[in-house]
Amino acid sequence: MLSDKEYMGDLDREFFAAHNVTVVKNQPWQFSLTHPDLKGKFVWYPKKGTLMFEGIVKSGGFASRYKVGEYSNSERVYTLIMTKINNQQNG
Repeated sequence: MLSDKEYMGDLDREFFAAHNVTVVKNQPWQFSLTHPDLKGKFVWYPKKGTLMFEGIVKSGGFASRYKVGEYSNSERVYTLIMTKINNQQNG
């Protein structure tokens, strides 16, 4: 079994915190990433690199989960978060 640090891969909590991204550990291998301007959340599996996005339905719950791609570093994931925010704000 892998240690928590091994599951975290290249997840950089300090980098995300400096960019106003909240990181929540759901499981040792799964982290939710939220930003105040983001409608929804990203779910990242940093060891494997899988990045998912969960949109918000009108009732306020999370739904419409889909795979965004495979990303192995926090900087690239942050760029995708900001791109998603920009897309949401500009329709």
